[in-house]
Amino acid sequence: MTTIEQIEAPYFDAVRAYVEEKALTFHVPGHQHGRSLPPEFLALLTEYGGAADITEILGIDDIHAPHEQCLRAQELAAQAFGAEHSYFLVNGSTVGNQAALLSALGPEDTILVPRGSHRSIFSALLLCGCKAHFFSTKLHPELLCYLPPTACELQKVCNACPEARALFLTSPSYHGACAEWEAIMEIARARDLLVIVDEAWGAHLAFSEELPGSAVHAGADLVVQSAHKMLGALTQSALLHVHGKRVRRRKLESVLRHLQTSSPSSLLVASIDCARRQMSLHGERMWATAVRRARSLADRVNRLEGFHCFKAPSGWDPTRLIVNALERGYTGPELALTLRKEHRIQAEMWELHQVLFLITPAHTAEDEEKLLSALGGLPTRPIPVTFAKLREAAERLASAHTGGTLGTLTVRQTFQTETVSLKLEDAVDRINAELLYCYPPGVPLAFPGERLSQQALEYIKTQEQYGGCIQGATDPTLETVLTLVDDHDK
Repeated sequence: MTTIEQIEAPYFDAVRAYVEEKALTFHVPGHQHGRSLPPEFLALLTEYGGAADITEILGIDDIHAPHEQCLRAQELAAQAFGAEHSYFLVNGSTVGNQAALLSALGPEDTILVPRGSHRSIFSALLLCGCKAHFFSTKLHPELLCYLPPTACELQKVCNACPEARALFLTSPSYHGACAEWEAIMEIARARDLLVIVDEAWGAHLAFSEELPGSAVHAGADLVVQSAHKMLGALTQSALLHVHGKRVRRRKLESVLRHLQTSSPSSLLVASIDCARRQMSLHGERMWATAVRRARSLADRVNRLEGFHCFKAPSGWDPTRLIVNALERGYTGPELALTLRKEHRIQAEMWELHQVLFLITPAHTAEDEEKLLSALGGLPTRPIPVTFAKLREAAERLASAHTGGTLGTLTVRQTFQTETVSLKLEDAVDRINAELLYCYPPGVPLAFPGERLSQQALEYIKTQEQYGGCIQGATDPTLETVLTLVDDHDK
């Protein structure tokens, strides 16, 4: 007998309801509800609808064996982004990071990984089985996020881990901080390091002089970009760019065939192709406008009582509008929820002390006024928590991670080792078996294979107290976590 549960389509209903709400969005995908999709691609969707959702058939090239249209599209992408070769990805930047490591490194190799890396690097480490030397970088005193490594920090970790074969970097960071590429590439080449870059948030950097330079132009060996975050492609669309002869392209292509779906959607591939053409034709103008709007918004938000908006310095992507409203009486989660419920405004990311709004070419002067009106109209409330308290928790966690660590077990070995479930408080000083992170931004608080610190426990408790979101644990309540079995458990 058919039940009501079988008739319902709750996920579909939620998506439809959100679209019908017509919220003002400041989050990915960059096309903002289709407003800046390449017009020819939007016409394809609206005119043909589901008929355009096809896969590899006669007349439609295959990303796994490109020889006609897809091959030409990838060649054009390489020209546009400044790479020697570019691959289209339909499993997001995550699969790009996985393929980069799996094609370049083996279990006997070591890679340098900053602690501020996105969680997708850990699925890549799990697949390739290599050793990771995690190292700390500076914590930004206002944003409380890890910054890309300086030349001095990189030189120091290279000296501490001379056996490293590769360097993994994230640039831009979620908050817009970009690496100092000239100095970093000089050190990497002197050390003969393969440079792999998660540039998921930087696909637009190649198309405007208003923005920092791309890792592709800097000569990084492998660069992964999300085409949907800052460009006008569909969600899951991404690119993997190759530079130089250090990358074994045939092995990389083989890995991509193994990792990506065997039935790639033509819609995703076509959206990457159209987004590239849109940027080649109009990118400079589009992003110059977006940068001007972002800077104007930052100035105007800073004139509102009780608000502080971060002003991106030189070398940062200014299209992130990062707003702190603690003095107005709102934590980051409270500000994001209030804007969503009362003003139909959806932010990209919220942390305990701030909210991030993504400014893209799709946004208009009307959007700017609506956001400012909503912020300015919020009633002042008692201050929920001081920034000093939140900064202290973040700094204590960062201090626990000072220096580099090369665990006894790799991520893969930790994953395959016997575990036991313990109460979170009892897991302190035990070897952690889970990847615990705040999402967004997805930067881990505790890595598999390292001891869970007291500072990490305190930070998790602070997140829970003020509305933060901790993910990654097998137990979604986070009352318990998995640790490796030791002698006391036997």
